Amino acid sequence: MDCELCGRPNANAIAIVEGVQMNVCEKCEKHGKVISKSYDEDKKPKQQISKKEIELVDDYADRIKDARNKKGMTIRQLAAAVAEKESYMDRIEKEETTPTESTARKLEKFLNIKLLHEVELSANKNVLKRNDAITLGDIIEIKKKEKRNE
Repeated sequence: MDCELCGRPNANAIAIVEGVQMNVCEKCEKHGKVISKSYDEDKKPKQQISKKEIELVDDYADRIKDARNKKGMTIRQLAAAVAEKESYMDRIEKEETTPTESTARKLEKFLNIKLLHEVELSANKNVLKRNDAITLGDIIEIKKKEKRNE
C-alpha cells in the first residue's frame, strides 16, 4: 500500500494527520498520531482497515418536506419541535444548506424518516476513497514531472 501523504510504497502505519485517518509510511508517521502499525507477512499479518462514513441522502429536502406535510405541520412548527431556527429549516427544505449531523438525527427521530446512511470505505487499494480522488502523493509526482519537463 502506498503512503497517502508522499506516495511512497510500503505505508505500514495508520495515523491521524490533521484529523484524517491515513495510511502513511515510516517517514510520514511524524506528521500525525500513529494509531496502529502493520508488519511484513513474515512478522505479523497486515491489518485490513475499514472506515465508515456517515452521509446525508441525496433527496434529504424532499424527504423532510414530505414527512412534514404528512404530519400537517408548518416549517415553524417543525423548527420548534426539533429546537432549530425556522429560517434554517426553510433553507434546508429549499436545499440552500445541508443539515448538520445532529440536526439530521433530530429530524430523523421526529419525522420517522431516514436521512443519514453509512458508507464503508476500504483500504484495499492505495487510498481510502469512494471515487478516484487525487492524493498528496499524486500532486508531488505531478510537480516532479513538471520540473523534469521544464
